[in-house]
Amino acid sequence: MNQSERITLLITVLIEIIISLIAANRIVDEYDHVNDTVAYKRHYVASVESTSPLESRNKLGASKLEIGFQSFTFVFGHIFGKESFWIYKLLIALIVNVGILVLVYFIAEKSILPVLFLLLDYRFYAYSGNILRHGLALVIALYALYLFIIRKKIKSNVFSILSFIFHNSSFVLMFKYRKRINIFVLILVFFFAIIFTSFLNKFIGDNAQFLLGINEKIVSYSRGDLDQSIMFPIHYMYVFCAGLFMYYKVNDEKITIIYNVLFSLLIFSILFSSIGVDDRIIAFMPPFIYVLFYWSLKHMKYYFKGISKKIWFVGSHFLCFVLLGYVFYKNFHMVKMHFILR
Repeated sequence: MNQSERITLLITVLIEIIISLIAANRIVDEYDHVNDTVAYKRHYVASVESTSPLESRNKLGASKLEIGFQSFTFVFGHIFGKESFWIYKLLIALIVNVGILVLVYFIAEKSILPVLFLLLDYRFYAYSGNILRHGLALVIALYALYLFIIRKKIKSNVFSILSFIFHNSSFVLMFKYRKRINIFVLILVFFFAIIFTSFLNKFIGDNAQFLLGINEKIVSYSRGDLDQSIMFPIHYMYVFCAGLFMYYKVNDEKITIIYNVLFSLLIFSILFSSIGVDDRIIAFMPPFIYVLFYWSLKHMKYYFKGISKKIWFVGSHFLCFVLLGYVFYKNFHMVKMHFILR
């Protein structure tokens, strides 16, 4: 690692520490239904008051499979005590922010570009401010992806399983594949997911009372309207389209791997939209979106041969920052919500 890379990495880590300190000071408002910090505090207190992770899980009715997160909270709580929730939040925020941005930096061949783009996406701030389990699971899943890219498949599978026991929905990140999928298969799977989800959505709406007796979350999460349930950010779709072009035009294994992961996320988010939890899958997308964006932008310059490399670099990057900066500005209230909620 040269001097420039060291300075870049140091500045990135310092930014992550500042973000983590802000996230750790997020207000716990017992009366705000969108503040997940309340639930995390209850989980933390229950863990401190329990004699084992199993007991705390039973108190909270938590998932039986997320033993990784429950054990992490239990051990930390018993070391530092009930009054150390702020330190607990700060530790998670540091792990999440440093982990995600540093891993994106290395997965994207030590480019700072996807890191900067990620900082302009308000969803990134939710990982350490509001959806802590998502954040921890994503860090582990990104490391599993990095191991897969450098061909350490067994270690990659181990970390994928570890990610799953921190947040069950991260199972959608286990589908890593090095080969390009036939375009007709991609189209067929995409439309099958839309059609199947529309039928499933109607089935849930028509059989709400029956499903309540099986699992009330299926009905309580469901919004009953497919059009309102699928909420992909528009610039994500542009990246999907540009990435699809590069997926078939460029012989780059990294683009193939990352696009296969994102396509898996796309399909599962459509399927999960029928019960109103597509946002849990979409929440995993940002790091993969901006890594794919970086690689697509890197290869796309060869399709504009009449433009000098310098003009292409400055022009394309400036346009991207303007567009994403505008998105960040329009959604800045979401950044404040993830940090302050007041």
